Amino acid sequence: PGPRARQIYPLEHGEHYHYVVDKYWKVSSVKGDGTIEVVTRTGKRHVVPVNDPNLSKAHPFQQFLHRKRFPN
Repeated sequence: PGPRARQIYPLEHGEHYHYVVDKYWKVSSVKGDGTIEVVTRTGKRHVVPVNDPNLSKAHPFQQFLHRKRFPN
């Protein structure tokens, strides 16, 4: 796991790890079919459903703490 990984624990046989990495995406467009297009910090584009449980809006403290990741 990399330096941004959290909640790290080994899997059953200890050969692999489970971990979580927070990713901050910028919404580039909202589609009419219930999906949004997002852009990663490296410029990759993804289309995800609006109701994806893994998505959440950044809270003001998160925006302040990671302000370099939230361009205007």
